[in-house]
Amino acid sequence: MLEDAIRGVKSAGFDTMYQFLDSFFGATDRQQKAATTRLVNEHGAEILDHLNDRRPELVADWMAAVNKKTLEKEVKVLAESLRPNYGERVMDTLQTFAVNDLLADAECLAPTLWHALKAAGAMPDELDGVDSRKEYRVILATILSMLCYSSNEKASNMRLTMSIFLLASSASRALFDVLHHAGICMSYTTTLVKAGQMGKERLQTILRIVQTSVILIIWDNINIAFKVGQQRADAKDHFDNGTTASMLKAYGVEPGDLPLDLLPPRTTSTLDLKFNLREDYLPSPATSAALQAAHLWHLTDILLVQYPTLRERFSASLTPPPTDFAIPVHKTEQFPLPAMHIDESTIDGTMQVLDQILKTLGLDSAEALKKHGIILGAGDLLSLELLLKASGSRRESQELTENFGMFMKGQLGLFHAKMAGFRCVGNEHWGIPNHASPWSLWRINTLLGRKPITAGWTAKKLPPFRPITELILDITLPANILDGFRIHCGKHSLDDWASEVRSFDEITCLAAEVYRKLCSTREVSRLRLRSDVQRDVPHENIILFNRDALTMRVLRTAVKAGHVGTVITVLHHWMVMFRGSGKMPKYANALFHVLVDLKTMDPKLRCAWF
Repeated sequence: MLEDAIRGVKSAGFDTMYQFLDSFFGATDRQQKAATTRLVNEHGAEILDHLNDRRPELVADWMAAVNKKTLEKEVKVLAESLRPNYGERVMDTLQTFAVNDLLADAECLAPTLWHALKAAGAMPDELDGVDSRKEYRVILATILSMLCYSSNEKASNMRLTMSIFLLASSASRALFDVLHHAGICMSYTTTLVKAGQMGKERLQTILRIVQTSVILIIWDNINIAFKVGQQRADAKDHFDNGTTASMLKAYGVEPGDLPLDLLPPRTTSTLDLKFNLREDYLPSPATSAALQAAHLWHLTDILLVQYPTLRERFSASLTPPPTDFAIPVHKTEQFPLPAMHIDESTIDGTMQVLDQILKTLGLDSAEALKKHGIILGAGDLLSLELLLKASGSRRESQELTENFGMFMKGQLGLFHAKMAGFRCVGNEHWGIPNHASPWSLWRINTLLGRKPITAGWTAKKLPPFRPITELILDITLPANILDGFRIHCGKHSLDDWASEVRSFDEITCLAAEVYRKLCSTREVSRLRLRSDVQRDVPHENIILFNRDALTMRVLRTAVKAGHVGTVITVLHHWMVMFRGSGKMPKYANALFHVLVDLKTMDPKLRCAWF
C-alpha cells in the first residue's frame, strides 16, 4: 500500500516526496487547507514524534532556531515592563516594585521563557518535599531580571531595588562589583547616585508637607568611631559626632491650630517655672491610684499568660489595661531629614542643629514660622538641657527665643526616658557580683547561665538595654509574681488552685493580696519599722524590685498601645525615682520641667503634645 501510494504521488507529477508534502501543507484551496489543518490538529504531535525519532538533532536545531526568535521577542517585551517610566521617581519605583508582579508579567508576556525556566527547575510546580529554605519565586524573578538586563540595560526596576537594599545593609564595594558584573544589582557609584536622587525626591515631599501640615521634629546625636589599621599623619583613629533628625505629621492637629501666640512670652532672662511645692514635687493621689490600678491589671495578666485556660474561661470578665488619653490607631509616616555633621553636645551645637533643621524645611524666616505656627519638637536629654540653659543664661537668649520659640519648652524624647528608666531599675537592683546576697539580678543572670553583662551604679558603662529588659520583665518579674500567687493561694501548688477557681473575683482578690504583700511600698515601710534583727532586707528589696518592674511593664504596654496618659502617670513616679537614686538628676530635672509645663500650657498645645 505504501509503495502504491508513492507511485501514485509520482504519477501525479511530483518528482519527490518533499514536493508533495510542500504542496500539501502549502495548499491554498479552502477544502485542502481545512483537511491539512484537521490533520495537524489531530496528529501533529505524532508527526513531530516521528521526525524526532528519525533525526532528533535536526528537530533540536529547528526548535532552537524557532525558540530563539520567540525568546528574543519575549525578553524584549518583558524588559520594557521592568524599565522605569520616563521621569519616574526613584521612590515610586521602589514602592511599586513587587516580585509577584514581575512573575505575573512574565507568565503573561513571556510564556515560552516562563515555562522553560520552570521546567529547568527555577521554580518547581510542586513545592512539597522541596528545600523550604529557598524562595523559588525570588530565584525565578532574579533570573528573569538578569535576562532582561542582558537585553536592555535600562530594565532596572529589580536591580535598583536590590542595590538600595544592599546599600542600606552596608554591603561592601567589592560585593557590589561582583553582583553588578552578574547583572543582579547596579554598580556602587550608580547606587550612590540613585540614593542621592531619592533623598532629593524625599526632601521635596517633605517641603510640600511642611506647607500643609503641622509637623513634629525629632532629633538625636549619632556617634561613629572610625578605626585605622595603620596610623598616618593624615589617617588616624577618630570619632565623628553628628546629628540625625526626622519629621512626622502631628496627628490630630490641623494647620492653624497652633499659632505662635499660644506660647507664653518670655519676660525674664532666667528659666521661670510656675510650680507648687505640694502638688508638683510628688505624684498626686489620683496619679498614684491610676498607677496602682495598672499594677493590679498587670499582676492578673501575668497569671493569665501562665494559665491560658483561665483566660479562656473568664474571657467575658477581662478588661483592657487602664488607660488615659489613648491615641487612636493610625499609621505614622516618618520622613528622615539629611544628616548633619554637627556635634549637638554643646550650646552652640544645639543651636546650629535647630538652625539647620529650620533651613532644611524652609522655615528659617519669620514669615514662614508665623504661617506654620508652633513646631512640636523632641530631642535627646542633653540637647534639651542645653537649649533651656541657652534660653536663660546666654546673651543670645532673645535670638534663640525668637528663632526656636516654636519648639515646645521642656519637650523630652520619651524613648530616652524609657531607656533611662529601664536601666535605672537594672542598676538599682543589680547587686554586687560574687556577693553573698541570696537575691539580685546579677545572681539570677548567673544562675540561668546567661551571657555575663555589666550593670550597677558603679559600672563603667551602661547595661545593654535588651538583655537587662528581658531579664527583668520576661524572666524575674513573672517568676516572682507567680511564686507570690503560689504563696498566697492557700493550695499546695498554683496548678491545684488554678484548676479549682470558680469566679474571676477570686483571681482579682488574690492579685490584690499579692500586690499588698509583695509589691507595695507601704509594706516595705511597715517591714522597716522592725528591729535590725527582725528585718529581712532581701525580702524588702524583692518587694521594691517587683514594684519597679511592674511600673516598667506598665510603661512598655502603654507605649505599644499608645496610652499617653498612662505614660505620663509613669513619668510622674519615675521623676521621683530618678531623683531618689541620686544618680540621674538630669533626667529628673527634664521630667519635672515637662510635667510642670503640661499643667501650665494652653489646652490646645497640651492636646497636640499628647
